[in-house]
Amino acid sequence: MRGFYRLVNYEVTRMIKVTLCLCIGIILLPIYLLHLSLKDLHPHSVIERFENIYAASGAIIVFLLLLLLLIGYFVVTIYSHYWGSKSIYTYLTLPIKREAFYFSYFIAFMICLLVFFTAKLVSVYWGYSIYVSRIDDITNGEAVMTNGLFLAFIRSEFLRTIFPMTVNGIFSTVSIFLALVTGTLYGVLCERSKRFAGFFFITLSIGIIIYILNYRLSDPIYVYSNLYITGSLLFILSGYFIWKSVKILKSGSIV
Repeated sequence: MRGFYRLVNYEVTRMIKVTLCLCIGIILLPIYLLHLSLKDLHPHSVIERFENIYAASGAIIVFLLLLLLLIGYFVVTIYSHYWGSKSIYTYLTLPIKREAFYFSYFIAFMICLLVFFTAKLVSVYWGYSIYVSRIDDITNGEAVMTNGLFLAFIRSEFLRTIFPMTVNGIFSTVSIFLALVTGTLYGVLCERSKRFAGFFFITLSIGIIIYILNYRLSDPIYVYSNLYITGSLLFILSGYFIWKSVKILKSGSIV
């Protein structure tokens, strides 16, 4: 257990600096874009809801780009074990089970994702504070909505996708990010072990994720009937990715 803890600590330490830099970006960039969207408002402007202004500001695109950068950096940290001194071969000689290496990658990436999404939540909160302050200035407080941030999380397809408030929404979102983490790691191990047939299942999981996101982001009504079905498929695929990844590591077929 101590060896596993050290592995997790090592992987988190490797990723945390870049993750924190991306967190700073996910906090400051949307706030700056929101500020640009609000600066031209005047007392005679049509006051849009916070979630509409937030989406129009480009903050969602920034989130997606930084999330892709985080995933890309995660892949780079894994591949870095095979570059230079090829430290992966030293790690594989340590007196611990091979699956410990897999779960150290998995837990480290999950921790970094949680930190990233926490920063996103902070960004939304601060952005709403700026929005309220600006609207209060130009309308003398007459257009500020009570519980506006809570209502924004309910009405915004984007916000309720990454921060769901219902059981089926939570189930769906968790399944997406679990498949994202396990699929990414499985893809790297498939490439390293030259087992390219595994990319079929990765492609399948990507297709399901795209379908779920398209479904949730296009429907303004937060009532979904098949999120449990698609979410269950992603959980099954995630379990398959974990099982095959551990099997690859145990077989010693990575090169």
